[in-house]
Amino acid sequence: MGSGASEEQRQRARGRQFRFASLGLEFGAGIAGCTLLGYWIDRTFGTGHIGLLAGALIGCVGGMYHLVTQAIRLQKLAEQDARRQRAEEPHAGGRDQTDE
Repeated sequence: MGSGASEEQRQRARGRQFRFASLGLEFGAGIAGCTLLGYWIDRTFGTGHIGLLAGALIGCVGGMYHLVTQAIRLQKLAEQDARRQRAEEPHAGGRDQTDE
C-alpha cells in the first residue's frame, strides 16, 4: 500500500513541476498577445507606435502580476503537501532525540 501513496505523491509533484514550468510560457504569451494587439491598433488607427508600446507594457505588467500570484499559490500548495507528508511519516524509533 505504501507504494500507491508514494506514486500518488510523485504524480502530484510532477504536476506541480509542469505547472511551474508553464508559468513562463503564460508570461511570454501574455506579452506577445498584448504586443500584437497594440500593433494591430497602430496599423488600424494609424497611431504610430503608441499602441505597440502600450500593449507591450500592459502585457509585461499583467504577465508579471499573473506570474507572481500563481507562483505564490503554487508555493503554498507545495508547502501544504510537504507538511502533510511529514505528518504521515512514522517517527524515528519512537525515541525523543533530546534524551541521552
